[in-house]
Amino acid sequence: ELGRIKSYLKDRVKVVSSAFLSDEYGSVAYMNKVKAAPEEYVLGVGNHDPQPLKQMALNIPDRINGKNSYRRAFQERILSRLMNLPAREVHSPAGFSKAKFAEPLTGKNQMVFYMDALGRTERFDSQTENGWKNYRYRISTDYAKEYQNAVQNGFGYNPMDGYEKVFKLKGLDKSHPSLFKDIQKFNRILAEKADGLVTRTQTVIPDITKNKFFGVGLVVAGIALITTVLTKAKSDIKDLK
Repeated sequence: ELGRIKSYLKDRVKVVSSAFLSDEYGSVAYMNKVKAAPEEYVLGVGNHDPQPLKQMALNIPDRINGKNSYRRAFQERILSRLMNLPAREVHSPAGFSKAKFAEPLTGKNQMVFYMDALGRTERFDSQTENGWKNYRYRISTDYAKEYQNAVQNGFGYNPMDGYEKVFKLKGLDKSHPSLFKDIQKFNRILAEKADGLVTRTQTVIPDITKNKFFGVGLVVAGIALITTVLTKAKSDIKDLK
């Protein structure tokens, strides 16, 4: 209201999606503009409701009430400006997906819906075109391989790629070169074949990962491994927040 968070929402945690990113909504820059404190909101590329990120990246129309809406072209320009990335980089499907994942990392708190993290194309909730598959998509028992394939194809959630972009954006690659090298290192690890990821993950998370009932909590087990590098340097990356 008048460019600020409405009074009855003040001091409450807001869950914000960048699925409908515009100059006036869905980014850390926008939340700063409306004076939302960093700890007052959680931002992510989507959740169970909107069009999945991979569909958007592939320029598949978002079908609502019988009409097609194409979102990628409009959002490319905004992402290029917000993340200071070349337009040609954001124009590719994988480049667009990576930029979308990276932008929330410029803020303090992020969320990632598992369908987006795994680079899935299916829409979790088809909204007006309801069907028996709504809310029924499950995580594969071979989730580690599925995740790794998605990362290699450029559509899975790779936080190290995102942090690499954020560090360059904020100049932290220059002020914290050692940490930046660690980020690049773990980014390369994620780019390895699936067997390599599983081997590294099992050094941190034991054979419990073999139990399919733990799939939800461990779907991005590789992320748990690589993000530990940030813990030791928490005080060094306050500028990220």
